[in-house]
Amino acid sequence: MKAYRIATISAALIIGIGATALADTAGISKPAPSGAQDYVISQLESASAESDRQAAMTKGSGQQLYKMKRVQLNELIERLQRGEQVAPEEIDNVLKR
Repeated sequence: MKAYRIATISAALIIGIGATALADTAGISKPAPSGAQDYVISQLESASAESDRQAAMTKGSGQQLYKMKRVQLNELIERLQRGEQVAPEEIDNVLKR
């Protein structure tokens, strides 16, 4: 299930990046965040919330790992919301941790 989720997020992000790249080469202004990008952001927000819940139930170094993951997820969310391009591999790496 986790592999399917990561593959779906990656595919949605690639579609969103492709649409932006085509718009740039055609001289068209960048489109508003697409449904695919909204989906990716919602999945990242969900993973961030889950990481927060896990951190609350854990102590010591495990708690710090969950908190670090939450920070990384939130940084990716903010970058996507600002319209920056994020490599699918970068999302995959954060979700796999």
